Amino acid sequence: MRHSSSESAWWCAPRHLSLRPLLNHVVITGCVPAAILVLGWAVCAASGSDTSLFVKLLAILVLGGMGSYFLHEFCHWLSLRATSPGTLVRWEMTPLRISLLVRNTPSPRAAALNAAAGPLGPAVVGCVVLLIRPLLPAAMSGTVQAIGWLCLGHILFLIPPSTDGLTVLFELTKRGQLS
Repeated sequence: MRHSSSESAWWCAPRHLSLRPLLNHVVITGCVPAAILVLGWAVCAASGSDTSLFVKLLAILVLGGMGSYFLHEFCHWLSLRATSPGTLVRWEMTPLRISLLVRNTPSPRAAALNAAAGPLGPAVVGCVVLLIRPLLPAAMSGTVQAIGWLCLGHILFLIPPSTDGLTVLFELTKRGQLS
């Protein structure tokens, strides 16, 4: 299938795809809630109140929210670079979502692996965070636990009707690889 010159400019090999749009999108999307938290922190600090709640919420937002979504898409990108170098990819962005679109995956197994890599990366990090939580100071426990659960929650993206879950299910069943 031939692509028009304007369409082909958007698609490239995974090794040529920049992570800058992903990073920019995560930062821009997270700016509004982060700004609200920083404003709340400033008001509490100015009035002499305890600011620790806002610091904890900011850590949860940055690491558990924005960081886990960056890691999710980053793991898709890493998997594609490793398993499907001839695949064509591009970023698709909406105001609240960024996704890595893929064309020409070499096999159903590779497509399923690439789809599963996104949710599995943050889920593994979430498991590790939850396992090391008891070793951390008690003051950090709740924050670390929330970050761990937000990361582990990415495992839900493997359940259809999410795009990753549907891709894994479809690719493994379309050629009888999942009986």
